[in-house]
Amino acid sequence: MWVRVDGESGSFFTGCLANDPRAPGRMARGLRVWFGAEHIVDILRADGGQASALHRLVRCDAHGSTQPAFVCRHLATGEDLGFHAANEPGNPRPEAWCDACDQILREEGWEWTDRAEQAVRITLLCAACYDAAEARNRRAPAAGDLD
Repeated sequence: MWVRVDGESGSFFTGCLANDPRAPGRMARGLRVWFGAEHIVDILRADGGQASALHRLVRCDAHGSTQPAFVCRHLATGEDLGFHAANEPGNPRPEAWCDACDQILREEGWEWTDRAEQAVRITLLCAACYDAAEARNRRAPAAGDLD
């Protein structure tokens, strides 16, 4: 269903349904509704473009629509595995991988060979899940690394 948003109150948005739902029931075009950002799947801009197409958004059940981020399969669910990120200036969430994947990349001469790709198996996360994975896995530098 599409909603023509006409207001915001705290963390909620308000508006009226802009189309009739497919399933019969009490909801119909024009019904006033309120909802949170987690209920938004896409946004149709005034110029006719959709936010997801314009900004490459992903939908996360826990965090709603956010920018996509990519990590190795281990970081997605692991803890205290180390955290290495690609050098991508301007990208707040560059591709990232754990210590084990870093070792394989090192052995492969920093090339994304078939072996490296198979081991790393890059996984798509939302921005908030990436931040959580980084927090769970980033380690403080060792004393010798502070030079």
